[in-house]
Amino acid sequence: MKKIASMLAVIALSAGASAYAANPFVDVKESSWAYQAVSELSKQGVIEGYSDGTFKGNNHLTRFEMAQIVARLLAQENQLNESQKATVTKLANEYSQELSNLGVRVSDVEKKVGNVAWSGDVRFRYAHEEFLTPFSLDDFGFFASEDGEVYKADPMSVRLRLNADAKVNDRTHVKASLLHEYDFIGYEDPVGGEFLPAGTQYTGVNRMHIEYAPTKDTLVDVGSTQLTLGTGAWYDSDFKGIVTSYDNGKFGLKVGNGRMTQVAYPIKQSFAEAKAHFNNVTAGAFYVDGDVTIPQGFLSRKYPITARGFFTDIALSDRLSVSGDWVKVDSPKLLREGLSTFKHAGIDYGNMNLNEVGSYKLGLHYYDAPPLSYIIGSNHPNGTPFVVGLATMGGAKFWMARVQYVPMKNVELQAYLNFDGETYKTKFYPGVDKVLPIKNTWGIDLTYKF
Repeated sequence: MKKIASMLAVIALSAGASAYAANPFVDVKESSWAYQAVSELSKQGVIEGYSDGTFKGNNHLTRFEMAQIVARLLAQENQLNESQKATVTKLANEYSQELSNLGVRVSDVEKKVGNVAWSGDVRFRYAHEEFLTPFSLDDFGFFASEDGEVYKADPMSVRLRLNADAKVNDRTHVKASLLHEYDFIGYEDPVGGEFLPAGTQYTGVNRMHIEYAPTKDTLVDVGSTQLTLGTGAWYDSDFKGIVTSYDNGKFGLKVGNGRMTQVAYPIKQSFAEAKAHFNNVTAGAFYVDGDVTIPQGFLSRKYPITARGFFTDIALSDRLSVSGDWVKVDSPKLLREGLSTFKHAGIDYGNMNLNEVGSYKLGLHYYDAPPLSYIIGSNHPNGTPFVVGLATMGGAKFWMARVQYVPMKNVELQAYLNFDGETYKTKFYPGVDKVLPIKNTWGIDLTYKF
């Protein structure tokens, strides 16, 4: 009952009243947490109270009385926003039988609410990056000298994402994500040497795809979507193509064909991933087979590439977990030093919940990315994107510490620090045969989710 009361309170508090309504009930004090909600709901005619002018908030409502309240909310559905309509729909489904006795059909309610659900987030990010490049480039992006340059930047940006989920039928959904990014401070691209001025921005459709679920455990996803391989340390970003997945809670299988688009170099590939769940342990493997396009001066050349990965995620307790990835990348015509193996291991403590103020999560992870093992990049976790650039300049290995905290409901504050890092010796570029230190790189994210 307390959960239902809270749901009703959200609807009332979001009604847009600029001041408290006059108190219609003598037993609801102005100091009560429910005062504003009860007063506003009474003003809207949703609740009536008793004939003696009392509310009797400690009394239990019958299901029929609750259905009457829901019916009155439905009568005012034009005044509710999409989130409030979704809340009312949940209540209507819960009390469908009682509403039917009142002559209100849940199917009619669902038609009124609409079939598009909206969500999104706004993220503010500030970061500091400082390391040495293994060589210098000229103004045209060509190799100039094996003397490295100091790369230093303090990028600050804001990102807005709006997600739409349109229900076509019980098995089909059309989803899209609109993205806007804006950089407040200009910085230099360490790969191409291009200076990106302050005010650089991007607006567009980030993702658009169709999900079809032929069974409760099977999903076919077509379009520009999200792909995660392993724990996400090697790849957890955008994918254009088709992905078919099956997961019954004990065993999971995922296959697909298309293009990974958040990459250091363009790559087109097919992949397959299988995993199993044993109590608190998830373990699996994946295989990638495709072609990668490497720019060489004014021309580009395709190279065949394969990757074999193994991963695991183990919950040692309800708050402590460990995870790891091992990915061997092979491209005989591209890798002059033989096979290249990406390794990741991490430990996390805590349970961050956006609905629970004060919840947190602490993490310590190690990344070892030899030359070209990280060729397709990743967005997982925050703090590793700079390695995507390093992947084209010799690879790197480093530690990352991360803190996630919920200061307010649906607000996440995150800070990360990369430390004790260095690049690899490599013969991928001529004249580059040295190890370079990477200075501490850190960043802060503040994300509002809605």
